[in-house]
Amino acid sequence: MKGLLLIGLFLIGCSDNFEPAPDCNDCGLELYASNLQIESDGSYKLEYNQDLTQTYTMLDATTDCGWSQHLQWETDYPDPVEGLAAGEMDPRHRKLVEKIEAQRAQNPEFQTMHFASADTPEECVLLHSLAFNGVQLGFECMLEPYQSWYQSSNLLPMYKYYLELLKMLQWRRPGDRWLLKAPAHMWGLDSLIRVMPDACILWGHRDPLQVIPSISSLTAMAAKMFAGHIPAMEKDKLGPLVMEFYARSLERGIATRSKIAPKHFFDYRFKDFVGKPLTLISDAYDFFKLPLDDELKNCFSNYIEQHPKGKHGNHRYTFETFGLTEAIILERFDFYYQHPVYSHYL
Repeated sequence: MKGLLLIGLFLIGCSDNFEPAPDCNDCGLELYASNLQIESDGSYKLEYNQDLTQTYTMLDATTDCGWSQHLQWETDYPDPVEGLAAGEMDPRHRKLVEKIEAQRAQNPEFQTMHFASADTPEECVLLHSLAFNGVQLGFECMLEPYQSWYQSSNLLPMYKYYLELLKMLQWRRPGDRWLLKAPAHMWGLDSLIRVMPDACILWGHRDPLQVIPSISSLTAMAAKMFAGHIPAMEKDKLGPLVMEFYARSLERGIATRSKIAPKHFFDYRFKDFVGKPLTLISDAYDFFKLPLDDELKNCFSNYIEQHPKGKHGNHRYTFETFGLTEAIILERFDFYYQHPVYSHYL
């Protein structure tokens, strides 16, 4: 059995039937991108990460068709409550609802960048952090000494523990496939494939000129929310830090991918996802030989209609706000713009 999982700039999957293979048999999904529009005043209107989250939750809308996913409330508090009857309201859920409501009241702007609720799927990095590794908040991984330690660490132990957590989460909610997401998977593709050998990766390509400023905006807000003022991450210094982190992750992802069988990867242009999402999803299902019936197509269509762009608001920023220019980004990502294969997707 196979499934789909989206990672950073890609989508990945595998089955969640763990019985046949002791090493692993589960999967996941994640799409990383933003919708960037240039305004007449030279600023940018940002709907950050909503396309990523929408892709994930759009596929999650088909849970009845066999997907399993970890929701934010159980990702934050994965340990099951002892003695809880099947169907009984879990107290962990209310705890996270209250936490998110407090964060939303304190930082309403964050919802325009990255909408979340207790009942929406959440990134795998929250589970990774339970192994004392990974990219949890999205900014600590850019600061020394953690940055150097993380980028040189062996991620296989983290992925093995992550697999055990997924097994625990599916204990009472089994499904045919896992639906997962996290841009940080790009750092550990080799470890991910080792523990999830039937993973299918849908790799979305998008111009770094659009991606890096938007990620900088989200990172600035996350750092403010969770750590307050960090001198090394003041806005005019933040852009280069973010750019370098994601450039390295892309370099590692491309290098690692070259050692993994091509059957695991399906490439696509982000603009195709924006312009014709149903066609793209159909092509991905065909590539990975996954069944896509009319009921499933209707699930996707209904989600797209009910979740238009900008539903949770928009956010504006400029390159200069984060110490960036087009020339700086073009130079750092020259390896991507000039790549003999992937440049054709930009």
